[in-house]
Amino acid sequence: MDETSTDSRPDGAPPGGTLRPQELEAFLHASQVLASSLDLTQSLQAIATQAAAVSGISTVRLFLLDEATHLLRCRIGVGLPVEVEQDLAVAVGEGLVGEVAATRRPLVVPDMRYDPRLRYPEHA
Repeated sequence: MDETSTDSRPDGAPPGGTLRPQELEAFLHASQVLASSLDLTQSLQAIATQAAAVSGISTVRLFLLDEATHLLRCRIGVGLPVEVEQDLAVAVGEGLVGEVAATRRPLVVPDMRYDPRLRYPEHA
C-alpha cells in the first residue's frame, strides 16, 4: 500500500491507527476501571458504557457464553432495562451475536434494525 492510499480500517479509525481524543479518553477510563476492580460485572459494565460513549450508540449489549446451556446470555447492557437484559439469550450461530461468537470475527452492520439476522428487533 502506498502513502496516498485512502483505505480506512474496518473499525472506522483512520489509516495508521490514530485514535481520536474521545476514543483515547474512553480507553483510559475503561483501563482505570479494570485496574481498580476485580469485580467482573463492574469491569464489563465500564467497558460497555465506554463503547456506547465512543460509538455514539445508545444501546450496547455484552453476551457471554453460558457453559451449561451453550447459549449466549446478555450479561451487561447499556440503554436497556435490567429485566430485558436478563431475558436475552441466543444460540451460537444464530442472529448477529451468535454469528460473531461462531466465527470469532467482528461483524460490521450498517443498521441492525433492518438486518434479517437480528434476533430481538424490538430491542434494536
